[in-house]
Amino acid sequence: MATTPTTDSRTLSSRRTRDLTAAALVVSLLAVSAFITIPLGTVPVTLQVFVVVLASLLLRPGWAVAAMGVYLLMGAAGLPVFAGGLGGFGVLAGPTGGYLIGFAVAAPLGSGLRIALRRGGFSQTVADVTAVIAEIKATSRKVSASFP
Repeated sequence: MATTPTTDSRTLSSRRTRDLTAAALVVSLLAVSAFITIPLGTVPVTLQVFVVVLASLLLRPGWAVAAMGVYLLMGAAGLPVFAGGLGGFGVLAGPTGGYLIGFAVAAPLGSGLRIALRRGGFSQTVADVTAVIAEIKATSRKVSASFP
C-alpha cells in the first residue's frame, strides 16, 4: 500500500504526540522523584537518576534534552521541584547544580548511544542495557567524587 501525504502527516502527528506525552511524563516523574531522598552529605541521593535513565530509554535525544531542560527551567523559576522541595536559581548554583545540569547531558547521551547501537545491528536489549550501564557508570563517578 502506497503512503499518501495525509497518512504520513497522521503518523508524524501521532509520533509527536507520543513523544510530547512521554517527555511531559518524564518531567513529572523527575519532580516527584526529587522528594524521595536519602540525605548523605551535601548532595542527597534521590530516585531522579533512575528517571534520567528511563528518559534515555523512552525518548529520542532531542526530546530527552527538552524534558531535562523544562525540568531545570521549572526549578530555576522557583517551583519546588528539586530535592528536598527546593527551587530557584540558587539551587542550580549550589553543590547539587552540577548533578542537575548533568541530567540534561546524561539523558540525551544515553538515548543517542542506544540509538547508535541499534543502528549498528545490536539487539534492542543489548542497546538498552549498554546505554543504562554507561549512564550509571558516569553517574557513579560523579557521586564517588563528591565523597571524601
